[in-house]
Amino acid sequence: MKKIVLIITLFLICILSGIVFAQKADYVNKNYNAHNIKNILVAVTVPQGANVFDDYATIKIEDDIKEAFSNDTNIHITMMDDVISQINRDNNIDIIQLTKTDPQTANQYFVKYAAPYDTALEVDVLDYSNGKSYVGANSYNTTEYQNVTATDSYGNITNVTVPQTVTHNIPAHYVGNATVGLNFTLRDMSTNQVIFARKEIRTRDNDAFNTAACESIAKRIVNNYVNNTIDMIKK
Repeated sequence: MKKIVLIITLFLICILSGIVFAQKADYVNKNYNAHNIKNILVAVTVPQGANVFDDYATIKIEDDIKEAFSNDTNIHITMMDDVISQINRDNNIDIIQLTKTDPQTANQYFVKYAAPYDTALEVDVLDYSNGKSYVGANSYNTTEYQNVTATDSYGNITNVTVPQTVTHNIPAHYVGNATVGLNFTLRDMSTNQVIFARKEIRTRDNDAFNTAACESIAKRIVNNYVNNTIDMIKK
């Protein structure tokens, strides 16, 4: 019971205030038996200080998670936002407001509604932004071949091909890029053990400066993590 309260509290801290938690780093609890994981409660949040420019980033990432997990019908996921809506609807309350005024009662509601879930997946959106990088002036050489007219030792005029080194100068400039950073933590609801955690940050050139590049990167990161999670459960 206390462990479930702790996990729910962690979820709420993310939702209410945020936790400041590339490149890729994994942690897998090899002593944990993941075969029995069936029902996962998922919370996608933006920690304080995160570099997120898209107001709909969490919704897009939630959709990516749902789609990725839909490939395995034996694993059922529910979004924390849906659980919050259900608590509010069933009890005619504002559970987020109640966590501020009466956290003990709020925790009791969360423990009750968290009972069907064996694990909790926390996803922190650390970065979801477009930016630019400065590239200093540089140059490179290529070899080009030109036909020239020459006179041989007998006085005959002939055409020959000779190599020439050509230097290309590139002025200093900025290159646009898109960056997405996500931190995943899958925990056991009863024991609070971390089962599978990953922090991954990817940057891609993006001269268009639009959201499409971030969406593509986020989808790739989510798919990789979810596929690895499914594989871990099936082993």
